[in-house]
Amino acid sequence: MYRSALERFFVVMGLLAFGVLRMDLVPFAVLLGFMSGQVGLILAYLIFGMREKAE
Repeated sequence: MYRSALERFFVVMGLLAFGVLRMDLVPFAVLLGFMSGQVGLILAYLIFGMREKAE
């Protein structure tokens, strides 16, 4: 479990750095997109994950 979380962390950090440094994207927009994606994953788990456990 921890290996996959660590791999995901490094991949995301690498992609964020690539987007900001090489593609000249706006850092705030890249971080905002990343944060909204993470919030979406957490909400999906809370909504659908807990619903399945209750059944």
